[in-house]
Amino acid sequence: MADTPTISVVMSIYNEEKYVASAIQSILDQTFRDFEFIIIDDCSSDATPFILAAFAQSDARIRIIHNDYNLGLTRSLNIGLDCAQGEFIARMDADDISLPMRLEKQLSVFSEQPNIVLCGTATVHIDEAGRRKSLGKWPDDLRIIKWYSVFRPALAHPSAMFRREVLNQGLRYDETLKTAQDYDLFSRMQLYGDVTVLNSPLLLYRSHANNISNKKSSEQGKSAARICHDNLRRTFPAFFSKHGSQASVIIADFIHRETPLSSTEIATAVETICGLETDYLQTLTPHDKLTMQAIQRLTVRWMVQAVFQKREVSLSIRLRLLYELRHRLLRLMEESLRYMSSKVKDRV
Repeated sequence: MADTPTISVVMSIYNEEKYVASAIQSILDQTFRDFEFIIIDDCSSDATPFILAAFAQSDARIRIIHNDYNLGLTRSLNIGLDCAQGEFIARMDADDISLPMRLEKQLSVFSEQPNIVLCGTATVHIDEAGRRKSLGKWPDDLRIIKWYSVFRPALAHPSAMFRREVLNQGLRYDETLKTAQDYDLFSRMQLYGDVTVLNSPLLLYRSHANNISNKKSSEQGKSAARICHDNLRRTFPAFFSKHGSQASVIIADFIHRETPLSSTEIATAVETICGLETDYLQTLTPHDKLTMQAIQRLTVRWMVQAVFQKREVSLSIRLRLLYELRHRLLRLMEESLRYMSSKVKDRV
């Protein structure tokens, strides 16, 4: 390995003795070998420090940083970013598994496309025992990503690789956020270049009871709503200057938060999202119907998910939603069935 590695893999860990050995070994088994592996131990109290020490003794590419006290994920990741020396930074979580060609394939994207600053991959969802459950895919078309990433994170956080030079713009994880910090960072990163996703599954993404999305879902929704609001105002300034900033708050709460909304607010959210979508589609090449349809499917999915997740939504409001989306009724039915089917599978 050269004095300065090509890639810095950054991972923060806190009490993950059950999974960490598999996570570390998956990075050491990568086909691309020129990397450093920075692991921030956030004051673990289980066997994690002993596992890390054993790996560090066996492979010089591993650098362990021990926090003196528990700082949390966001601050720990920023410590890792500040220590990284590689030209590219790859994220990794202590309970996931990177498939052997992950780093090699992502690195090739940056070599072939100099405009790309951030690259993710498709994922395979696994359970606590490592059993494969489902495929997680993200949009991989730049035009769709630009729309998608206003409302949702552009890619799976532990699958991310980005150019370290974007950090020279002052980018770091926002330490006021304990959750959804990836959504915020990746949203701001897109101001400096393009984002893409390799829709080959290169990461096994583990779901278990201690996932942040399970333990802190309410806080995560609140943080995501704040980021979504900022994205809406930043991406569509003319629209919200004309229609008022409150509409962006309502959209963000409608999509991300569990808080009850009135029938008027839900109608406002639906109408405004449809209006934003119309404006965005007008920026695309008119004959690109497949891209337009993909964007419309995403829009419908968000609204269907939001309505089904809000128990207080009455039948009359649901009917009003159907009316607003009457020209997309077939897509609405498809997304409704797909969403309900996924919920049934989650319960099995």
